[in-house]
Amino acid sequence: MNNSHWITISSIGCPKGTINVYDSLSSNGLSTHTMRVIAGILFVTNQRKITINHIDVQTQSNCSDCGVFSLAFATSLCQGEDPSIISYIAYQLRDHLYKCLENRKMLSFPRRSRQTAQSGRQTSFNIYCECRLPQYGSMITCERCEEWFFTRNVLWRQMLCGRKAIQYNGL
Repeated sequence: MNNSHWITISSIGCPKGTINVYDSLSSNGLSTHTMRVIAGILFVTNQRKITINHIDVQTQSNCSDCGVFSLAFATSLCQGEDPSIISYIAYQLRDHLYKCLENRKMLSFPRRSRQTAQSGRQTSFNIYCECRLPQYGSMITCERCEEWFFTRNVLWRQMLCGRKAIQYNGL
């Protein structure tokens, strides 16, 4: 994803460290920026990996409906519904959203039900440092706790561990 695409993320019904992604473009992967945002939202402290379930949902037929699809997915989730078994009526989504905003009440988006849930895929990425973000930029490891840290956080970690962190050329 880039900064101009909307997706829905949810931890509803997920174990700790796992999140569901609902993407109306069905992209093949998430950008580093999106992974960092997800890691920041989850902020799992005792885990080294975040698992992402890419839920197979209805795809948009143009390049401008991701926002309304994202809101339709989120509304369905908040109402206890599974977006993967819903076929939204795309040409009615914008008018429906406008009416919901005008009435100050979110209602189910126009839809037809799918027969069965579609299968999705799962990916994982490692998270590091006290900030629990995915790997990017320069990193080092602490000799004492053997945890990986971003170089921008080294002085803080040295104070916690009481030892000097060393440069490692592997990551």
